[in-house]
Amino acid sequence: MSIGSCWFFGWIICIVIAACMTRDTESLLGSPFGQPMAQIYYDALGKNGALGFMSLLFIVQFLMGLSILVAVSRQSWAFSRDGALPFSSFFRRVSPRLFIPIRAVWGCVLVACVLGLLCLIAPAAASALFSLAVAANNVAWGTPILCRLIWGQKKVQARANARKWFTGPRITLSEEILTEEQQNAIREEGLQIESVPATPESVHAGAEKGDHIETKI
Repeated sequence: MSIGSCWFFGWIICIVIAACMTRDTESLLGSPFGQPMAQIYYDALGKNGALGFMSLLFIVQFLMGLSILVAVSRQSWAFSRDGALPFSSFFRRVSPRLFIPIRAVWGCVLVACVLGLLCLIAPAAASALFSLAVAANNVAWGTPILCRLIWGQKKVQARANARKWFTGPRITLSEEILTEEQQNAIREEGLQIESVPATPESVHAGAEKGDHIETKI
C-alpha cells in the first residue's frame, strides 16, 4: 500500500512539474542555481516560493537520510556480528546504555561524509555519485529477484536455517549449554540475561526441562 501510494503521488508530482516548467530545457539544465528543480520553482513561484519549497525538500531529504542511516547501520552491525566486515570486533559492540550499535552508526556516518566530499569536487562528480547510488540500489534489489525467477527456490537456498535459533525478539537458551565466557560475550553485545523457570511458553520444542535463560534484544 505504501509503495503504491508513493508511486501514485510521485506520478502526480511529475505531472504538475511538467505542466509548470518551461519548454526551454536547455535553460533549465544551464541554470545559474546549478539545480534545474530550483530553477523550475523560481520561474513558477518567485524567489520566496522557491526558497520555501527548497526548504521543505531539504527537511524531507534530511529525514529520508536518517531512515537510510538507521537501516544501513543495522545491516552493518549484523554483518559485523557475523565477522563479515573489516574491524568487525569493533563495530559489532552495542551500547549498554542506549541499546543501539552506536559504533556502527558513527562508522556509517563517517563513510557517508567521505563520499559526500566528492560532491565538492565538481558538479559532474556529484551527478556521478547520485547516479551510482540509484544504479547500485537497483542492482541490489534486482539480483536476488532475478536469481529467484531464473533458478527458483529449490536451487537457491540459504546454507543456514535461522529458524532453529531465532524465533522473534526473545530467544530462549538452555543455561547448561552456555559457558560463563559465552554469557559474558552476550552481555557485551548489549543483551540482557535473566533466569526464568521452564514453562511451556519459554521452552522451545525439544528443549530439556530445567532453568533457562532468556536474552532480550
